[in-house]
Amino acid sequence: LDEDENELENIVHVEADSSSAIAVNKDGEVFIWGEHFVWTQDEETNEKQVVSENLVYATKVSGLPTISKVGIYDNNFYVIDETGNLYVWGNDYEYTTAIPISVPITDISRDILLGEDGLVYLVNDTTQTIAYLNNICEIESGEDHYLFVNLNGYVYSIGKNDIGQLGD
Repeated sequence: LDEDENELENIVHVEADSSSAIAVNKDGEVFIWGEHFVWTQDEETNEKQVVSENLVYATKVSGLPTISKVGIYDNNFYVIDETGNLYVWGNDYEYTTAIPISVPITDISRDILLGEDGLVYLVNDTTQTIAYLNNICEIESGEDHYLFVNLNGYVYSIGKNDIGQLGD
């Protein structure tokens, strides 16, 4: 995936969605490839707009601190640094924004975060948890639904259920 060597090295985690991918290496450096959205300002109208770029080779993301976790959903990239700040950018987010998080995060899936405390937090409001979910040890998401596993092995699901994806 690297233009010079055609591969990434020392990768500790990788995530992908339908047209983009993100990886973090052992040094906390982040690489992205595939479809990537960049916010620009139209010179004539002065309006902000998002344009799509295709990154054929893995490209290192500059300007980030050392990253420990990465996630992606719908061309939005989510990364968490060693001190617990969340950075978000992509299709729905104009800027790489540092959002302080009050608890250590153990997982990212789509637009939700799993806290070390077993609670599930929303990316857009990291002070808000999903009610009635606690002692969660694993999170996963589909396009319109989420799955949660608690420490007792029970699976909970929320979201769209038009084709049985919640497992009634």
